[in-house]
Amino acid sequence: MNKVKVIAAAVITVFAASVIGTALIMQKPESRVAEVVQDGKVLYTIDLSTVENQSFTVTYEGRSNTITVENGEIYVSAADCPDKICMKTGKLQYEGMPVVCLPNKLIIRFKED
Repeated sequence: MNKVKVIAAAVITVFAASVIGTALIMQKPESRVAEVVQDGKVLYTIDLSTVENQSFTVTYEGRSNTITVENGEIYVSAADCPDKICMKTGKLQYEGMPVVCLPNKLIIRFKED
């Protein structure tokens, strides 16, 4: 009977830690400043609360990503990478969930304060 209680307590603890961790990752960012990073180098720093709607293209080894800033949000609107996961990710919304294009070594993330 004691083993069952210990196992139940362990399962509850792991579940609680998972819920807390997910909540922390999925927090809305305090900052509205996004960074476009390629191969470890910050290419652009964009204040999403002040920038007008615009699009620009970032290239890497002959491939490109078109990044769109629209209504205070940023996302990859076009890409010529094979899997297009960066486009499927959608708009940058959460601190712990950047938009990433691995083939083009591109990351769009919220700037850390």
